Amino acid sequence: MPPEVKNQSQNTVSKLIPEILDLVREANGDNTINSFPTFFIDSDFEKKDQFSCDEINRLIAWVHQLTPLDVTQVKKADPIIKESIEENDVKITKNVIGNVEHIKKEYFKRNKNIHYDNSTSYSNWIKIKEENLKNVLPKQLLEEKIEKKEIPTVTKTPVMRTEKYGGRRYVIAGPKKTRQVVDYYNKTTVTEYYERKIKIEGSANKRFFTNN
Repeated sequence: MPPEVKNQSQNTVSKLIPEILDLVREANGDNTINSFPTFFIDSDFEKKDQFSCDEINRLIAWVHQLTPLDVTQVKKADPIIKESIEENDVKITKNVIGNVEHIKKEYFKRNKNIHYDNSTSYSNWIKIKEENLKNVLPKQLLEEKIEKKEIPTVTKTPVMRTEKYGGRRYVIAGPKKTRQVVDYYNKTTVTEYYERKIKIEGSANKRFFTNN
């Protein structure tokens, strides 16, 4: 190969190889491909120069050593849709019961289709998975009050007096006997006072009571 033709070939390869690699990676669905063989063939087939013939033979030999395509993995081209992009969305629902926040996450996906006329269309959302989580919320002091209570206790203390009984009705009779009887009762009232502090804690829709 003449030096000027060789230089032209190398310059062409260095310019086109990034685009060729992108095309190869996209076609194979493999972004790890970092190299791809190139072959220089003169576009003037009338010349049938030996170098071009050798390059054609190299190309044929390389193709023959490739593994066959898995036709089951080949995707049929859509004559209308030029490109399809997957979109994702997450729906989060929260419900608080007591001081526990229940969280439900629903994951969805759909396809955004770009047509050859540059119009777009969308597929229906499809639910792909769901997660249920719990988050324990700290208790909040909603209300604080003091409860007072009085309990009176009444006691009766008897006051006694001496009473005579028995004997005869006449003066010459002997002495009468005496005995102690209840004259009246002294009442005493003792009042006990109780006091306690009540704290009402929890979330807005459910309360927890603690006594101190």
